[in-house]
Amino acid sequence: MGELMGAFTAAAGHGCLLLEEDPLMGRHDSWNPDEVKYNVTADAVVFCVMPSVDGMVTVRVWRGEPESSDATLPYFAGTLLLSRGKIVLRDPEDTVTMTFYLEPGPNPFFVLTDSVEFPESVDIVFPET
Repeated sequence: MGELMGAFTAAAGHGCLLLEEDPLMGRHDSWNPDEVKYNVTADAVVFCVMPSVDGMVTVRVWRGEPESSDATLPYFAGTLLLSRGKIVLRDPEDTVTMTFYLEPGPNPFFVLTDSVEFPESVDIVFPET
């Protein structure tokens, strides 16, 4: 089993979460969630989750194989190229913020959810290398 790096259950403002090395607003200005439910750049990701007006979302971040959960559907995958290795997971309103650390350099990851539209359960997985 992998290492649980962090977890939370919260109402996600605007129905999306950001995973980024440096919280910079405007990086995802061209993202249209009606066309695609996520946007991955070199050092940041934004993706749709259950809107706060509809309920809570549970998010778990793993290094290695995640424990069994409702999040079984592949949502998307990518690689974050990190200069320092400090990652922040947050909603756009900073209602929920979680910080964790990875190695600087390329960090592949994949995301599992319980729904490909507006997930209530999300596992973000950084495979062990």
